[in-house]
Amino acid sequence: MINSKRIVLSTFDSLGDLHPAMALALELQTRGHHVVIATTEAYRSKSLNKETQTV
Repeated sequence: MINSKRIVLSTFDSLGDLHPAMALALELQTRGHHVVIATTEAYRSKSLNKETQTV
């Protein structure tokens, strides 16, 4: 049984930092975790997945 965790990933620099965080978030979601990405306002619309929350 998986222990589901709530995980916050933060990145505030560039898309080069955001894209790996998004890939990590997607993998963590497939493993049953709830992931939030904290980033700048300009990058909120770049989310690949509607299930990945950006703040």
